[in-house]
Amino acid sequence: MRKLLVVAGLLICSLTINAQDYRREGNTFISTKTTKSKGETKKTKYTWQEPDGKKYPVYMSSGGSCFILRTSKKTGKEYRKYLGKEVSAEMREGMTNISIPNNKYRGK
Repeated sequence: MRKLLVVAGLLICSLTINAQDYRREGNTFISTKTTKSKGETKKTKYTWQEPDGKKYPVYMSSGGSCFILRTSKKTGKEYRKYLGKEVSAEMREGMTNISIPNNKYRGK
């Protein structure tokens, strides 16, 4: 039992030590971890109307998926509500200046 606790403690310590990826330059600490960006989103000419009558502008992600930005009633945080493949495909057909990498959604 004691060996198991020691091994678990060493494992936890090694994970926390590896999690600290930074370098120091004078009084400044610079993170060496790179974060993946979500990509560029574009606002389209379309709007989306919910059943309750609220209208939202439609955005398109870099991968070609359409979404609207909603705000949570509970937390007040903004989140993306994706509109589905069918809606995205129809909106892409109406837009002439869009480029989708690797023709991801071409061909039905």
